[in-house]
Amino acid sequence: MYYANRQYNVVFKDITYGDGDKAIDLNNYDYTDKNQMTMAANSKTNPHNGQTNSGYHEYKLDADDYQAKLKALHDAGYVIVSSNVNLNGQTYDVDQFNKDNLYNVDGTIKPETYVVKILRGVKKVTPAASATRVVNYKANNKDGQTLKDPITQQASFVGTGDYYVDTINGGTDLVHVKSVHDIYNNADTLVVDSSQQDPVKVTWSIDNTKTKHDVNDQFNFEKPTGDESPDTIVEWHHVPADDINDVAEKYTPQNGDTKKLKDVILIYKQRQLQRQSIRPSLVQFTL
Repeated sequence: MYYANRQYNVVFKDITYGDGDKAIDLNNYDYTDKNQMTMAANSKTNPHNGQTNSGYHEYKLDADDYQAKLKALHDAGYVIVSSNVNLNGQTYDVDQFNKDNLYNVDGTIKPETYVVKILRGVKKVTPAASATRVVNYKANNKDGQTLKDPITQQASFVGTGDYYVDTINGGTDLVHVKSVHDIYNNADTLVVDSSQQDPVKVTWSIDNTKTKHDVNDQFNFEKPTGDESPDTIVEWHHVPADDINDVAEKYTPQNGDTKKLKDVILIYKQRQLQRQSIRPSLVQFTL
């Protein structure tokens, strides 16, 4: 009986953004398996260098190791879409080994590499965004003193519909999706569709439970009015012509955004005290 060792390499490639040169090698999952191959008893001791006989090499990849790697990838959020791994074992006639030049010059057997191709899975999310704007109340004197505690206007938004993020990168970047067959679970599932380059368009609606200011249908922050813009604060009265950034401001929601808009500064002028004229009393003398 002739024995030989052959090395089997299993490599995993992320082809989400392209195959070939564009594929991403997932080196953390790659592994090497060295199994002993046997040849039939009537094989020659050194069956390489062009010698022929009726013997066979027989080998099988360790199924437990392979399945453990697939599970780790699945748990991380990847979807396995193709694999040329052979778990059933193979046989090679020695003549075929010689013909395919599978021996090294020292008689050892060249390693074999299997490739597992995967895509990035997706997770369903509800897009959310918010923006705030502070309204300040200032005196028009040189100190610019604060006359009233500032208020914070807030507008919150949620996306309506189905939206997804990359399970590997996470974050707030929304991705396009497509359906593929997952060979690990033997079921169809959604993955990142990198063929669509345009940003995912979100249909936004105003979240009234969190919004603390008037926002119109174009997501403009309306000018401060009513309690947000009092005509008077004690003896100070509002001077709208001197206000800073007291305008409706446009806001375009972006998923995960918590944007702070420019502050509004409302200016107040102190009321003038009215002077009262005092007329001297007329005193009459009686002679």
